[in-house]
Amino acid sequence: MHLFNFEKIEHDSSNKGYLIILRNLDNNNELPILIGSNEAQALSLTYQNIKLPRPRTNQLIINLVNKLDGKFESVSITKYEKGIFYSIIRIKFLDTLINLDSRPSDAIEIAIREALPIYVDDEVLKLANNENVIKNQNLNNEFNFSNKNFNLNEMKNGLIEALNKSIVEENYEIAAKLRDRIKKLNTKKI
Repeated sequence: MHLFNFEKIEHDSSNKGYLIILRNLDNNNELPILIGSNEAQALSLTYQNIKLPRPRTNQLIINLVNKLDGKFESVSITKYEKGIFYSIIRIKFLDTLINLDSRPSDAIEIAIREALPIYVDDEVLKLANNENVIKNQNLNNEFNFSNKNFNLNEMKNGLIEALNKSIVEENYEIAAKLRDRIKKLNTKKI
């Protein structure tokens, strides 16, 4: 296992998606993971510490684990097969370590929120180094979005909706962060 850091999310127009860029702390190599626009939006909000009025799914999981006196240990990218990355979230409850299967975007979002280490398996790195991982990744296989196109405009519309709700609720700090996120999307980098 190798320790990686979350570096950024960037728009990948050739694949009509977004790339999570993880960076290896030992040798500075990158590992790109293709995700959809909804996942990119959620991860971006978490990375910028923008808290919405109601908990999203990952915050709900964090709240549940905390209420049950569990402790998040780490996140690992454990497998790369047919253009899809697989990951686990390690959670300790009492003396039991649980490996919870997860999409990498969800696992990385929890890792960011909980300041967890992100590990990548040796076999995943070998495969990623021997293949063009960006070219071989396929959003339709992983997320089954074959009949639905996600794009930058949908992401912006979702953020605008959250911005308007924050303004109505007079939560101006969140509104300002959402406004800034919308501006950044206009540059196609998150």
